Amino acid sequence: MVDDIDIDIKILRLLKYNSKIVVRHLARKIHLSAPATAERIKRLKEQGVIKRYTITVNPEKLGYTRPFFIRINTAYLQERQYLHFINNNQKYILHHYRTTGNFNYMLEGSFRNTYEFNLFLDKLEVFAKYEVIDILDEKF
Repeated sequence: MVDDIDIDIKILRLLKYNSKIVVRHLARKIHLSAPATAERIKRLKEQGVIKRYTITVNPEKLGYTRPFFIRINTAYLQERQYLHFINNNQKYILHHYRTTGNFNYMLEGSFRNTYEFNLFLDKLEVFAKYEVIDILDEKF
């Protein structure tokens, strides 16, 4: 017999791929009835496992073909300026994380070209040290 957690993980994977999937189609894929599947989804929401439904944007379709990760280290006195800068440049940023270790933030995003990317980095270096990680390919 398959553990409940295994079924929940299958549901979550399918919802992550397509959060608009019809419950009866999802139920067929995990070999449960539609009412049982709907109840599991409801429980996952109530438990906070499913926090929200969202979309995944393909930046390349919008012309943002230069993907990146940047690890950022800001001095305490520069952090307010950094956050203001990030807020004003959200169009380039897909994710913005606070992290541990030698860097206190990590950005994931994309630019339309290298020139635009360099301008961003020139402005960023005024109040933060950073390390760029180039993205070569997405595997899944």
